[in-house]
Amino acid sequence: MVQTCLREGALRSAPCSVDDDAWIHAQRIAHLVVSGWEDHIAIDVGVPSMGSTPSWPVEDGNHRLFASFLRRDREIIAEIGGDIDYAIELLEISPEVAENSLATYGW
Repeated sequence: MVQTCLREGALRSAPCSVDDDAWIHAQRIAHLVVSGWEDHIAIDVGVPSMGSTPSWPVEDGNHRLFASFLRRDREIIAEIGGDIDYAIELLEISPEVAENSLATYGW
């Protein structure tokens, strides 16, 4: 759907709501692929030792994350919350990166 939006120039600059249909979300992602963004995404890995393990760790920035994959970006700026040691293990990042309030997360 995003590829179709890119081909047709169907871009949405305004954020989406959860209730919007899939085409609206695809248009938003297409816009981000073309235009980029400046804000970070938010990842919360939880605190497994306290029984907190979110089923999906991206709290904010799902469209930006998907757009970064389509753009083949090598990294993305992320605010990472939760157990720092678990984040280091799960996201395969260095302790120095994980301890910053905003980290550059690469894949």
